[in-house]
Amino acid sequence: MPFFKRTAISLACTLAFAGAVQPFQQEDPAQLTTIRVSVDLVQVDAIVTNSKDEPVTDLTADDFIILQDGKPQEITHFSFIRTTAPAPPKKPAVEKGKAKPAPPPPAMPVKRETVRRTYALLVDDLGLSFESTVRVRESIRKWLDNEMQPNDLVAVMRTGGSVGSLQQFTNDRRMLYAAADRITYNAASRIGVSSFSTVSGAAPSTRDAYGFQLPMPQEERDLQFTLFTLGSIEYVVDALKELPGRKNLVLFSESMKVNFDGCGGQSQGRDIVIKDRLRRLMDAANKSTVVIHSIDPRGVAYTGLTAQDSIADGSIATQAISQRQCELVSSQDGMVMLAEQTGGLFISNRNDIARALKVVADDGNGYYLIGYPPDEKTVAEMKQGRGRFHDIKVQVKRPGLRVRSRAEFFSTPDTKKIPPDLLSRPDQVKQALESPFAGGDLRVRLTALFSQTKDGKSLINALLHFDANQLVFTEQPDDWHKAVIEITAGLFTYDGEQIDFADKKWNVEAKGKTFEYMQKHGISFLMNVPVKQPGIYQMRLVLRDTANGKLGNATQVIEVPNVRKGKLALSGILLAADRTQSEVAANQAEGVIEADSKKTPAVRIFEAGETIGWAYQILNAKAGKDRKPQIETQVRLFHEGHQVYEGAPSLLKSEALGSSKRMIAVDQMHLKALPPGYYVLQIAVTDTLAGKKDQMAVQSIDFDAQSPEPAR
Repeated sequence: MPFFKRTAISLACTLAFAGAVQPFQQEDPAQLTTIRVSVDLVQVDAIVTNSKDEPVTDLTADDFIILQDGKPQEITHFSFIRTTAPAPPKKPAVEKGKAKPAPPPPAMPVKRETVRRTYALLVDDLGLSFESTVRVRESIRKWLDNEMQPNDLVAVMRTGGSVGSLQQFTNDRRMLYAAADRITYNAASRIGVSSFSTVSGAAPSTRDAYGFQLPMPQEERDLQFTLFTLGSIEYVVDALKELPGRKNLVLFSESMKVNFDGCGGQSQGRDIVIKDRLRRLMDAANKSTVVIHSIDPRGVAYTGLTAQDSIADGSIATQAISQRQCELVSSQDGMVMLAEQTGGLFISNRNDIARALKVVADDGNGYYLIGYPPDEKTVAEMKQGRGRFHDIKVQVKRPGLRVRSRAEFFSTPDTKKIPPDLLSRPDQVKQALESPFAGGDLRVRLTALFSQTKDGKSLINALLHFDANQLVFTEQPDDWHKAVIEITAGLFTYDGEQIDFADKKWNVEAKGKTFEYMQKHGISFLMNVPVKQPGIYQMRLVLRDTANGKLGNATQVIEVPNVRKGKLALSGILLAADRTQSEVAANQAEGVIEADSKKTPAVRIFEAGETIGWAYQILNAKAGKDRKPQIETQVRLFHEGHQVYEGAPSLLKSEALGSSKRMIAVDQMHLKALPPGYYVLQIAVTDTLAGKKDQMAVQSIDFDAQSPEPAR
């Protein structure tokens, strides 16, 4: 099936293919960086705590000393950056025997200027035991449940899985839960089922945890897998570079050796390779304003003998315990180094991994930003391109306080971001497609909704609207006007795997009143994307005007339920204004976009005093003895994340429905004194004939409200 499907549009303009469509084959933290190296300024961030590890936030520039290569520097720039926001509300407890309440709607999409904290939760499944993997997965889900804030940007990744930048940072918990659920033990891990191998009098095994012959010596295997982990971390650091403010990478691992000649082994040059890669990674993190925190999830590690060990010789037992103690320290060397050199925290010997994650996540809630002019020698290194590493140390004069900061920088000035107009067309589109923020020069709206066809197939109906007045039209014979646009659209899983993709060029041609109407109201059309598997998806779309290279992009998360299991499910909600519900359903089914385009399902911008109508599908409802379903619906309205309206549950009239397996429901609401802002309409449907566990399904749709336009 093609990604783009041409549909009937009452604009009556011509949307002609340029080619055949193929199937899918205190200060604002968002505006600041936390380390900057230039010929004018070296700037570094610092965290200050007291003896109880509590943050200290009342210091001034006079309280600090900053040293470069041991020499004091003159502090010329100083500020304290606060990134905290009010804690998210706690989930209400569910009474035993009662159905769970409707979940809150998805958070308001975060904008670049509203980002407060950014986290990459990177699980080193190439360096975790089976036991640790389970604990890490549970701790991440707990943090997402209780600690993640609405303006946080978060990604959950695995070193042994996809860590591409297309795995977008998001504040949508649905995507993050899906990624967390895929954190499972990796059979390729350099760690076995438990952290320490069993001890016996026999020679060291050359087989892995599953009994297969290892293809290389264990030390060489550890080196290769550690290099792979470091490569994954560096890839994530690069992806974080373009995001605003101070970013946090939280690494969960229990094995990152630096000294391969320790504990009786022979390095054979391995140490040099690892240390060089680590230093390169730390420099990249500092230039990308990324703080690396590392957590060893083994908790309080026991290095003594257990019932699984089988030894008869006491000397072997003593040697084994000593070996394990050495291995424990050695396995943490790289994690300690990454944290210390980038100003982060290293946490080990804690059984409560969820608490450890909260500690490192809260570490960047406030930090000092300190800058000084580099000396002449450092400036000369930058100008001549002969950079070298310089030690940097931040000290605080007030007694009893501790300070953490980045430990070094490389004297090459930060490279300036290449302006978009100097990038190649593929690079422009790639950059826009991977961005977690909607925006660009062209205004684009995307409304992606799940629905089910009459024959039971799942579809994503993507409504696209863009401002035709921003396009460059050239005059054609007979008063025709023509613009050429390129639309790149893709459907991706939570971990960045590409499911469907299309990149096509379109001609937009119109004349007379049609052209005038199009200039005023924009262009809307429908894309139908078949989806074979249920799951959480991201649709990403980039629009580009070929005449001037301007772009606009949009992203949306869509949940496709597993309707084959027979559980109650809802389609997406079609929302429009000033039309009856039947018109909303009928016209949209034909792909028709008409009237004021702002008030259609594709755009969803309404005014106080209007009546909005909506339509949606109810799937897999149970039928009673009279072969009729018993469905209750309840409507809630949220403004900027806060509930402002809750309707009473009402019984859906059966004569207005249809087959219980696929029913159409319609309703409406009058918007009275509605303050301008971002709203979410939530519909909760309860099947009273189903069991309590599966009797509720919830769907949401967002819209914007604006003040009524003055009468002319």
